[in-house]
Amino acid sequence: KSSSNPDFIIETTNEIIIADAKWKILSGYPDFDDVAKLRRDYILNKNRNQQNNYKALLIYPKISNVTFRNPQDLFHFDFEPNFKFGVLEIDTA
Repeated sequence: KSSSNPDFIIETTNEIIIADAKWKILSGYPDFDDVAKLRRDYILNKNRNQQNNYKALLIYPKISNVTFRNPQDLFHFDFEPNFKFGVLEIDTA
């Protein structure tokens, strides 16, 4: 049986966010392995309770002197019809 160990499960009043934090700097699109792990965690958690509104999120550190994106921007990707996820860079300074 598969197990799920997301870094964070954030529960609000109207949604549950499955989040995986990364240590590497995002220099373009997320790595396939990062997306695959997030997808697995998302599906396993969603299958446990399909009545909640689930979202998936990859979180990357942002280096202050390197500008790829605005650290407050949230980018969304449509990976497949039943799995959409966001990417967020957070300033570590």
